[in-house]
Amino acid sequence: MRLNLVYLFYFFIAFLTTINLVHEVTEDDSRKVRKKTPPEQNSFFENSFLSTFKPEASNVNLFSKKLIDQKSTNKIFLSSPRGDIGNESVMSFEGEFGVIDKANNSLRLNEKVKLEKEESIAFAQYLLVNYKTNEALAYGNVRSSTRGKFRTVNIKSNSVKMFKDESQVLYRGNVSGQITSEGKSSFDRIKFKSNLLTLDDVEKIIFLDGEASITRGSSVINALTGNIWLDSYSSGVKYFSMNDDVELTDGFINSKGKPVVRKSFSERLEGFSEEEKLVLSGFPQVEQEGDIIKGNKMIIREEQEMIEIINTNSQFNLDNGGR
Repeated sequence: MRLNLVYLFYFFIAFLTTINLVHEVTEDDSRKVRKKTPPEQNSFFENSFLSTFKPEASNVNLFSKKLIDQKSTNKIFLSSPRGDIGNESVMSFEGEFGVIDKANNSLRLNEKVKLEKEESIAFAQYLLVNYKTNEALAYGNVRSSTRGKFRTVNIKSNSVKMFKDESQVLYRGNVSGQITSEGKSSFDRIKFKSNLLTLDDVEKIIFLDGEASITRGSSVINALTGNIWLDSYSSGVKYFSMNDDVELTDGFINSKGKPVVRKSFSERLEGFSEEEKLVLSGFPQVEQEGDIIKGNKMIIREEQEMIEIINTNSQFNLDNGGR
């Protein structure tokens, strides 16, 4: 009987020792787990204002209704952000949501994006601001407007890029737009298209690059490149030119009251606002009512049958039976 009691005593001691060892091991493991997976540290703020200071450079100022600093991703999440770049002449921006990526010095804005610089304002779906280089790229269904005293230039594109310290604004992808003004000349109301467009609002020049097209009155002009000079002293378009593989389609009413479509080809075309004329140069050729007209230089006036020709070398259709 005593022997059994001794066995029971040692068995009980061994059981307690085992439980204690298991508890210590479990506690050590839990400590290791806690060390490996620390709780994520986020900082939350409301009505926050951020600002950068760059000596001898433009500052970036940013306001956000709600701000979450997620340190694990090195990103800051913003609600209703708005801000600007610059000290005097600023480039401002705003959107519904935003993310600051501290690793590459960039700010991305989503939804109801607005980008504004001096007389130009653009609306888009997204905006990417590089606050190190002071440039902003808006993209996604871009709608832009540049307003002057008597003139407005409206442009649609896939993207638009603005620079803080440069007067040029770059538009890319399916670019189309129009110039509207209070001027009475048909030259003052121009529609245009291209793959790439550069607007320099200081020099008052629009550069069209790639599948360029200008529509003015009844004239449609296609070429590889083109330029439009806006008049700095009035509301109108001062002058425009189209270059490389120029094709002009226009129309007029002939002497018998019949509408005629005229086709012209050249290497260069110039449009002069005050004279309301188109000048073709670089082996120009005009196809009009069966006639093929050639010369070193030609002058076409919109909706007029007569063409002014310099050094002509032409072929005329003398059969007037069909007219």
